[in-house]
Amino acid sequence: MSAKRLTISAFFMALVIILSSSLLSIPVPGGHFYFNGIVIFLVGLIFPPTEAVIIAGVGSFIGDFLFY
Repeated sequence: MSAKRLTISAFFMALVIILSSSLLSIPVPGGHFYFNGIVIFLVGLIFPPTEAVIIAGVGSFIGDFLFY
């Protein structure tokens, strides 16, 4: 993996973590809308499957661990 690819992956993981906070959510009927869902789908489209699972899965885990 090149340094450029690793940097982009780290940026998207940080973006998923930051957007997991409840300060950046919109209340909707039945719950909340979090913007990290958009980034997770974008990662799934851009990256290969293994990288996408690591970025989205670990990023969501860390975001949930920090903010809930």
